[in-house]
Parts: sequence; structure tokens; C-alpha cells
Amino acid sequence: MCGFISICTLGVIFAFALGVGGGQALPYVKTAMGLRGASKTHEKPKKIDPFDKKSPLSPFSSKDPTVKHFYMYRVQNDEDYSPENQNMANVGGALWYLHNEIIWHHWNRGGTYASTPKTRVERFLVATRAPDKLLAKGMNFGVVNTYDLGKCSGPFACENLQEYGPAVGCESWTKRADGKQGNNFPHNQWIDPDAGNGLNVYPNAMWYSLPGRCSSKKFWNQTGDCEKEEPSGVCPPGVIPNGEWTCTYSYEKVGEILINELEGIDSFSQFIKEGGREYDRMTDAGKNMDFWNKILDPEACQQRIDKVIMLFLKKYPDQPVLHDPICDFDVAKFYPHFPNGTFDDLTTTSETTTPAAATEDRL
Repeated sequence: MCGFISICTLGVIFAFALGVGGGQALPYVKTAMGLRGASKTHEKPKKIDPFDKKSPLSPFSSKDPTVKHFYMYRVQNDEDYSPENQNMANVGGALWYLHNEIIWHHWNRGGTYASTPKTRVERFLVATRAPDKLLAKGMNFGVVNTYDLGKCSGPFACENLQEYGPAVGCESWTKRADGKQGNNFPHNQWIDPDAGNGLNVYPNAMWYSLPGRCSSKKFWNQTGDCEKEEPSGVCPPGVIPNGEWTCTYSYEKVGEILINELEGIDSFSQFIKEGGREYDRMTDAGKNMDFWNKILDPEACQQRIDKVIMLFLKKYPDQPVLHDPICDFDVAKFYPHFPNGTFDDLTTTSETTTPAAATEDRL
């Protein structure tokens, strides 16, 4: 990400590329769903309060129940860039990313897959609307796609972007009562009770993906005419998401908090210099800090979630409290031949695809 969840590589989100690894991403080729040409690259919205009723991002701007308004979060370094073709998270998902990938690295908050230190948690006000084909299957969200420097890396070969268009994806780690996989994909290893410290017990943690333009290419190659075949899902400024392939979501950054203030320290470098450690996996505790203690304790994880929410509330008291949407992605409904990832008729093709192993899990 560069930023998660920075999510450049949910860093979250990764390049929050969560990076499930995977086959070569394929360009979009279908236009039957109403593709109306190339979408514009992200433009800075007009200076209007995003919470104003006139803003397409405002929770009060649309009475359409298929349009969802909520916050997404990204764990980020000091760089500023768009969250398109990256992964994002809710509060629990952002904290899980920090806890599982970042803060246990003693000398640097850079993490397992990102070398640039993380310094803050950003908040984005987001509005989404699923494409009609996805809604027809009873889902407001698709699969979480993973990204490597802006290039879709999975799951499978990102065929879903051809089938459904650039739909916003979601993933959760809450086990279903019926035992089915549901939305626990593609990082379902984190619901395995034998996963040890890899078990995610942050209550209702979620990751998202925001498909952008030219997602079969890395950032520096996203030029030329590729946008005509691979549109971004981001809407033009001032437009409420309508589910067309060029308008499945809108976003605007509305705030941030520093990781230092979340942990209660003034300087990370001074904290380390004085012998401190944010979190040690071996002891399940920090040194001169207890904020990250007990990674497998749901109550302790909920307390960390509550602190993030309270810090944002204190810093931005005029911003409304918005509840997370229900992650209604269902892997069995989404992929008609799951665990095969193709959308082709298997009676006419012998080709099979399987999910690649998760090699990068970063926001």
C-alpha cells in the first residue's frame, strides 16, 4: 500500500494491498451492464461540506436504500494519495492490520510488507451503490480484491471486475452460525482457531476494496486508453453513486488521528530510545505501553476500537456517528462455481482457476 489499511499495499487498505497474490489481472471487456465510456480520474470535489445535504456523500443526500453511507479508514504514512485501487477498513479492520502486520516490528512501524513507517489513521466518508447484476444476487458488496502497487492481484485473476464491474468489496471474520464461509474470503485463515496470533477477534472487523481505473496495471502504467476498458468505480464529483460501472462509489477524506495519540505517546523515536516496545508477539504485551496487550481478547480489542471512535469524536464533534454497513458478500453466491473462480460455463471449458495463496496482507 503504501498506506492500510495505508493500505498501500487496508498499505490497509495495501498499495492496502491486501495482496492475496494471484494470477494476471484481466482487463474489463464486458459492456452489457451499461458501461458508458471512460470515467474521469479522481478530481478534488468542490469545496462543500461533505455532510451538507447538497453533498452526494451526505447520509441525507439519498433516500435510495441501495446507496450506503459510512466511514472507511486507512492506516497511512505521511504521504497523501487516492485510496482507489487499494484496500480500506472499518475501525476494527484497521486496528487488526496494525496489530497483525505493523506494531510488532520493534524499530519501525513499517510492517511486514511496507517499509515506510505508518503514522496515522485516516477517515473517509464514503457512499456506495452496487452494480445491478450484483444487487440481483442479493449483495451490496462484492469480493475484496487485493492490490500490489495499484494492480489487482487477486483473488483468482480478478475476473470479478469483468463480470460485475468495479464493485466495492467487503470481507469480515465473523463466523457464520451455519458454518458456511459466507463473507470470510479471501483471508479466511484468520477465523481458524488453530491460527494462534493469526486469529482475528476484533469484533465486526471488516476490510474493503475500492476498484480504480486500469487495475490490471501498476500505478506507473495506468495511462493511455486502458481506462476505456477498465473504468474506475469512483463517481464524478457531485454525483451520487448509481451502480453504473463508472459510478459505484464516492469518497472524501474527512479526518485523521495520529497513532502516537492513540497509544498515548508524544514521540515514537523517543519511546523506542527509552527502551519501549509497542507490542511483542512472544509475550503478547508491550514494554512501557499496554495499549496493544492481549491480541486474542475480544474485550481488549473492543476497548481499542472504542478509543479510536472516541478520539475521532473528540477531534471532529460535528461529524455524525455512522454505523458500518452489513457485509453481505457471499462467496458461494458471488462465484457460481466456487471454489473455482471462473464465471464461464464449466460444461464448455476445461480451464480452472483457484485462489492464490495470500502472500501480502497489507492495507
